[in-house]
Amino acid sequence: MKLNLFSRLLNTPKLPMILFVVYFISGLLIYKDYGVSYDEGTERHIGIMNIIHVARQLAPGMASKVIPPDLKNAPDMEHYRDRDHGALFALPMVVLEKGLGIDDELGVYRLWHLSTFLIFAISIIFLYKLLSERFQKQYVSLLGCFIYIFSPRFFAESFYNPKDLPLLSLFVIAGYLGFKILKGANYKYAIGLGLVMGLATALRIVGIFLPLIFGGALVLKHFFTQEKDLIQKLKMLVIMIVVYLLTFYIAFPYLWTDPIGHFIEVFENLSKYPLNAPVLFEGQYYIAPDLPRYYALIWILITTPIPFLLLALVGVIATLKQWITEYNKPITYINLFFLGLFVGPILSVVVLDSTLYDGWRHLYFTYAGFVYLATLGIVTLEDLLKTWFANKPVVAGGFIGLNVLVVVYLLAWIVKNHPYQNVYFNVLAGNHVDKKFEMDYWGTSYKQALDYLKAHSQKGAKVKINGNICASYNLGKSEKDALKFVSDINQADYFITEYRHFNFNPDFSAYQVPSKEVFNVEVDGNKVISIYSLK
Repeated sequence: MKLNLFSRLLNTPKLPMILFVVYFISGLLIYKDYGVSYDEGTERHIGIMNIIHVARQLAPGMASKVIPPDLKNAPDMEHYRDRDHGALFALPMVVLEKGLGIDDELGVYRLWHLSTFLIFAISIIFLYKLLSERFQKQYVSLLGCFIYIFSPRFFAESFYNPKDLPLLSLFVIAGYLGFKILKGANYKYAIGLGLVMGLATALRIVGIFLPLIFGGALVLKHFFTQEKDLIQKLKMLVIMIVVYLLTFYIAFPYLWTDPIGHFIEVFENLSKYPLNAPVLFEGQYYIAPDLPRYYALIWILITTPIPFLLLALVGVIATLKQWITEYNKPITYINLFFLGLFVGPILSVVVLDSTLYDGWRHLYFTYAGFVYLATLGIVTLEDLLKTWFANKPVVAGGFIGLNVLVVVYLLAWIVKNHPYQNVYFNVLAGNHVDKKFEMDYWGTSYKQALDYLKAHSQKGAKVKINGNICASYNLGKSEKDALKFVSDINQADYFITEYRHFNFNPDFSAYQVPSKEVFNVEVDGNKVISIYSLK
């Protein structure tokens, strides 16, 4: 009976609200702890260029008055390098920073971090609604939300990943709306789903998986369950598709001047992104397009907590078995919808041999389906244990307790290694992980390195950095004189490296003057970042 305490505890009334408030307040307290990442500077520039494009398209006569003097000669969007990148998040963030009068780079990116966190927090509410309505068990729904929140890498990146995490959040929201429609909801959910799918595709073109997978699930459900409301379904699909296309077009300014041609261009760049940077994988360097097809699969396996992987595997098996034995039941196609959200994009990446890098972050949106399947795995195993040990309810209670202990362990790991949760690896990665895989490819740990130098070096110390071009943004306006960044390592007092592309850095590898490591960060024995004194 004592082990059943876990289920009873997680079923406490108002516990979901209490836990969410604690999580939300914690996020507000720690979001400033994370450094500025590689992508954020680029994303902000994309947002600025899209604002210029919008001004030129909507009010050509006013554009010269709106666009800042230093950007009046900015190229047209058709000639901009990152024109195929969606600006759904970046554009309104630039508008918001201008509206709030923030002119400090550190303040700008803290606003970005707070906004990314808020979007993720909103998605948790939709996830809880999905799981509670689907599984009808509060403790199961909470465990599913824990899987979503406390996978360490997702926890960290929910504060500073400006594209992949907002996209994941939109996939979760779309998952809830799709679930409601597959259950037989009315037209307002079709309109809502079309809107969210359009926003997701405008953020990243991979959002196109949503209408494809949902449409497939809806069609299969109609024919295999022999539903009679074909006309209603067709009307709902038409409404959803129209809203989807309009939202996608409006929210992706680059499409305005040539919707078909520019869409084809963006879509073609999806699978073959032109990046020729070296990537450390399984102990050797590859140029990104030459990485093995199984690159993303390995990263999923070594960076997701193993208990979560096992639960999701059970969910996959349960869904496939149900499809074979209960293909005429509507609930089967809800499960298939989420199986498609997880497995479909991953298989397409493997088959198309798409260019990936920086782990599996470009596939983070599939985690929406993964969390659902892992939660289904919890329910499936609990039901099996109740059947196998009908006279020993303590066994099923112990299983729920084990899941709670896994979450407690991960939470402890997150607290201990804060704010470096983005370099989490499970035991499948083996030993000496930092010699086999990229560690802090986001470059957020430069914040802590710069904080150290501000406190332990002379004012105006000259610093050479290995990688993150946004590292200097971690200094506030009043701190700009504390350190001076130089491009020539021979002029530097200190060299900071997060070891990304380290063996390809000609400055440091060719630098013959003895250096001394004065600061480093290690997580689970793997080096994340170091400062070398060069004088």
